[in-house]
Amino acid sequence: MKKTIIILLTVLIVVLGCSKANNGNDGNNKEAKNNEKIEKTDEKLVPKSLPNVVLKTYDGKEVSFKKFEGNVVLVDFWATTCPYCVKEFPGFVKLYEKYKDKGFKIIGISYDKDKNKVDKFLKENGVNFTIVKGTKEAAEKFGGIKGIPTTFIFDKKGNIVQKQVGYTPDYKEKFEKTIKKYLNK
Repeated sequence: MKKTIIILLTVLIVVLGCSKANNGNDGNNKEAKNNEKIEKTDEKLVPKSLPNVVLKTYDGKEVSFKKFEGNVVLVDFWATTCPYCVKEFPGFVKLYEKYKDKGFKIIGISYDKDKNKVDKFLKENGVNFTIVKGTKEAAEKFGGIKGIPTTFIFDKKGNIVQKQVGYTPDYKEKFEKTIKKYLNK
């Protein structure tokens, strides 16, 4: 019974998170405002640089974010149960393929508990970048995640250059513009 309640609460949080994450858009999913600017919130809530986090993959391997230093890094908080998160992944795969050899990395931080579901999703979508299991501590180090998807881009020095909360239909083009800008610096 306790396990069932925990599972139901987790699903409810993810579903509500997806719907709350879209608050930057109007009801028709039009472009979110302030997409290329760092979100103007309490300074404590937005990391100024790529947090030094160590998370585990679904196979139990530890991944230190320190190993990504010197690259432009996109970090995406997501879950397979979030339709907007799922919608972004084909674009992320294309961006990674296009820029991975030029110093661009992606880290997907998943809120999914079911390894088999994640593995199936990654295989079906040709995901070829780093995916790790999210933790409450990791979310806190990123300033607290209010909803998913939440995406950050960090420059080669590890400075935050973009934060996007929620989905916007032209996310790939906007992220690519930022990625290209900072790969060339």
